[in-house]
Amino acid sequence: MAIVPTFFVGDISLDRYYRAGAWPVMGDRVAMDVLEEQIGGMVANAARVHAGFGQPTEFISILNNGQLTQELKAGLLAANVGISHLAHHDDEPDPQTVVIMVGDEDVIFWANPSTLPIPLRADTLEALTCPGYLYSTAGRLARLVGPAGESAAQVLHTIRQAGRELILDLDADGLQLADSEFARGAHTVLMNEHGFTRSAIADKTAWLDGHEITELIVTL
Repeated sequence: MAIVPTFFVGDISLDRYYRAGAWPVMGDRVAMDVLEEQIGGMVANAARVHAGFGQPTEFISILNNGQLTQELKAGLLAANVGISHLAHHDDEPDPQTVVIMVGDEDVIFWANPSTLPIPLRADTLEALTCPGYLYSTAGRLARLVGPAGESAAQVLHTIRQAGRELILDLDADGLQLADSEFARGAHTVLMNEHGFTRSAIADKTAWLDGHEITELIVTL
């Protein structure tokens, strides 16, 4: 029996790393060491880790057709992450991030993505409409559009009815009011300790039961 792939819907970027001796104030000039570039993006990193365990993995996002996109796609393929369900639009900016490290801390700048919808082809929706897992963020889920113009909520309802379980990563933002329609009924909700504080969840058990969520994972 074929193993159903886990789908990851989200961000990917080229992370450019630098190390500085001190963080400047406005008007300063600071020399930096250029460090090795890495393929990054929270969801793309999760997809590559998942594939590293030998599990079938598919990545969904929207990217332009430029040279940087080709490099990122090659990196995903090298990590055994499938890219056949990617969407493309040339109004999507190059996804890149600048990470400046000072001592044990860092400052991160990233290029704002567009707000373009992420269109799902008919074969993509069909592949999602079966038991398995979908890992994503609330912001990316909200941009999904089905092949017949279905809204993100309609797409999620369809694939959940077919047994596709949602793993929702809320990272440092935590649960916002706009995320509620996606979080309800999710199998797993992930967030870090800052996101958990911002979510103001007083009673974890009551919150899980009230939102019909199987598990909550809070990281450091």
